[in-house]
Order: sequence, then C-alpha cells, then structure tokens
Amino acid sequence: MQYSAPESGPPAFRAVTTADLEEHTTRAGLAPEQRLRIRAVAAVLGFHTTGYVTDELIDWSDAPDDPIYRLVFPDENMLPAADVTRITDLFRQDAPAERIADTARQVRAGLHADHSPHRGERILPGAYRTDHDRVLVIPSRRPDPEPDDAFWPDLTRWPAGPGRVMAASDVRQLIDHLVAHPEVSGVRLAGADPLALGAPALRRLVEPLLALEQLESVQIDSSALACWPYRLLTDPDADDTLRLFEQVTASGRALTLMAAFSHPRQLCPAPVAGAVDRIRGTGAMVRTRGSLIGSVNDDADAWASLWRTQIRMGMVPYAMTVERLTGTGHRFAVPLARAHDTPASPVSAAPSAGR
Repeated sequence: MQYSAPESGPPAFRAVTTADLEEHTTRAGLAPEQRLRIRAVAAVLGFHTTGYVTDELIDWSDAPDDPIYRLVFPDENMLPAADVTRITDLFRQDAPAERIADTARQVRAGLHADHSPHRGERILPGAYRTDHDRVLVIPSRRPDPEPDDAFWPDLTRWPAGPGRVMAASDVRQLIDHLVAHPEVSGVRLAGADPLALGAPALRRLVEPLLALEQLESVQIDSSALACWPYRLLTDPDADDTLRLFEQVTASGRALTLMAAFSHPRQLCPAPVAGAVDRIRGTGAMVRTRGSLIGSVNDDADAWASLWRTQIRMGMVPYAMTVERLTGTGHRFAVPLARAHDTPASPVSAAPSAGR
C-alpha cells in the first residue's frame, strides 16, 4: 500500500503538553476537582503527546473511559493520594511555580529512589551492556545545538528515572569500547525515542557504527508509528531518515525498528500502513512490542486483533510485556495469573520499564 497525502497537504506536527491538559480533561467531562488533581499528577510525571493522537485516535464520546485516553492521559491514581493532594493544594493556593516544581521533584525522586529500571552494566554515559553481545544506547534528544536536529518532542509518557544520555560527541568513546570488545555485535538505540531526533543527529550516532566490522545488527526502539507516523512519511527529514535506513541495510547489517503498539486502534489510520511500507522498502524489519495494560488492552480480543493486523501489515509481533509493580506501574498492572490467560496464543511475557 502506498500512502497518498491528502490534497490539502501533509499535516503539521502539533505537540500536546501540560499546557493543554485543562482543555482536554474538560473535553473528557471531568469535574473541576478531578482536573486539578490530574494537573498535580502531570506536575510530577509530565505529559506529552501529539495532536495526531488526540485528533485521530481518541474516541472523545467515550472519554475518560476510552482506552487510548487512558493510555495517554495522566490519572490521579498513578501517585499516592497524599502526594496528589499536597500538590493540588499548592495549585489551589496559587503557590509560586518554583515551590510547586520543587515539591514535584521531591515526589518524583521518591518514585525513582528504588525503582529505576535496571539497564545492565553501565559502560559509558548513556550506554549499557545488556547482553554478552549487545549494547544499549540512550541518545540525547539534541546531541548538538543545531536547529534542525529535532522536529518533534519527547513522547515518553512517564519519566524513566535518573540517568545519563549519549551525545554524538560521545560516540567516539563508544566506538573505542566496542573495538575493545569484539564480542559485541549489536547496538540498540532506545530511551525516550531515538526518532525524536532529526535525521542529521540520528546519522551522527549511527553512521560511525557502520565502520565496525563486528557490527551485525542495529535496533531502534520507537513509538513514532503509533504517535506520529508522519515522521517517516512527510516530515522535513523523513526521506533522509529512510536513506539512513537504506545505508544501514546496504552495508549488510540487519536493521530493526522496534515499534511500540498498545491497542489495535493505533493501527487503523492509513498513515501507519504507509510508514510501515516505506520502512520495509529500505530493507529494514519492523518488529512490534506492547505492554499488557489494565483498563487499556487486558482482553484477548484486543491482542488477537493487534497481532493479526500487524502481521497483515508486514510487521512481526515480537513481545508482550507486563507493567512493573513499581513507580506508576501499579496503576496499570495485571496479575501474572490473569496475564498468562489473556493472550489468544502463547507469547513471551517479561517485565517492562514502561510502555
């Protein structure tokens, strides 16, 4: 399937952030006190999504019970009630912004004190040895202060805890480490979202790796197909990004885009299929992962539809993960006994740092 842009032209990217919460929670029919408490949660956890998600994926007639709404928007049950009340009271008192921010940092620090995801052995700032033959790299969203490096914001729903990121200037150190460890044959780019980088910044991270004879595979974890498929269709650097993908596969390396999907509705818009076709046209493979999320997709029909549709679109379902019982994960966790019975067919279930 070839994607055809509408006659009106490609849509412009629109970020939806905490500044837009009042508008959207009002649209969802929440009472003023509920909206204020959600604002308090967002002060701690942050809130980022795209106009594409709010305009194309959420069924507002069913909000706040709509599964995509639940997936994207904060919920007061994500934090201890006492902490939510504490920050809500500050908003109600029109407390200074710095005081609210300081209180939010204290609450956030408590969440991550003992629950930061274990990424493996830290070998460099933003780089971890996760397996005998693979290194995980968490790239900075803006490795160098160039205006064309980023076209869209960090779409990570909830913070993943403290940690360093890797700038393009650190890649030389990574190369030196890999040369000293020839058993490492794969590099995985993950973190907030590597495709939140523009093509120039992504190229400065990936291209030097191709000089390593030992390198066999590159994996890029991204939520772009679910949150903003135009990143690989009509964005200013979409073509250059795909040329980089072609360069990786032409070098003989296996390139995988690990796409995150949590609900079958995320696969429905035509731009998703168009973006998948363009990625596959470069020789890259699109694998998919998703979390089992209470009140969002914790039923067999949702997963059967998700996987079957992905297969028809040329993607390869790879893993179902479950929520950690730490941080905000308790709000969406599904008991393992029920998780085992949920899928329509056996899958590999493993703990996830988040969706």
